[in-house]
Amino acid sequence: MWRAASCHRRRPHRRGAAFTTHPRRNRTMHKAISLSAELAEIRNAVEGARFLADELATGGLEDRKRELQAPLTISAILVLVELRLHQVERVLRGEEDPLLLWAPQNDVSPIQAEDEEHDLVLRSWIEPGEDEEPSPRKKASKSPVQGTTRRTGPPPGASPDQPEEGGDQPTTTEPKS
Repeated sequence: MWRAASCHRRRPHRRGAAFTTHPRRNRTMHKAISLSAELAEIRNAVEGARFLADELATGGLEDRKRELQAPLTISAILVLVELRLHQVERVLRGEEDPLLLWAPQNDVSPIQAEDEEHDLVLRSWIEPGEDEEPSPRKKASKSPVQGTTRRTGPPPGASPDQPEEGGDQPTTTEPKS
């Protein structure tokens, strides 16, 4: 495993960037995500919540303070698991860039990814030098909401025949249903 400090040729990049430079080959590599490793982390979190619930049920917790904190801790773990599974689902549907799933726990180098036969490896959509684009869901959320009014003419104050304050408002068109 190579480190950033040990290689003077590594180009600086933003945190979470989709690619890095391999120190020996001096070529750009995309980040790759091991779905197997991601699911193993989720499974570990569920096992931790189950262990905590078992300890709470059998009275195995050390003191009253931990007994009171246990239900909240279990709930927090399960919320994080639920949200992470929802994010994995969006990535598998193609709604989100797999880079959003990247974490040190599920990281696999693209070179290792080529050797993995029994693992689904997800690669970032972003090519080297390409600017990040919002996901299709984010693009859709920026478009006008259905049923809202839209101005069809020039912006207010752009035309000299604009009515004075208190006068008629500019015309808008309502979407037809």
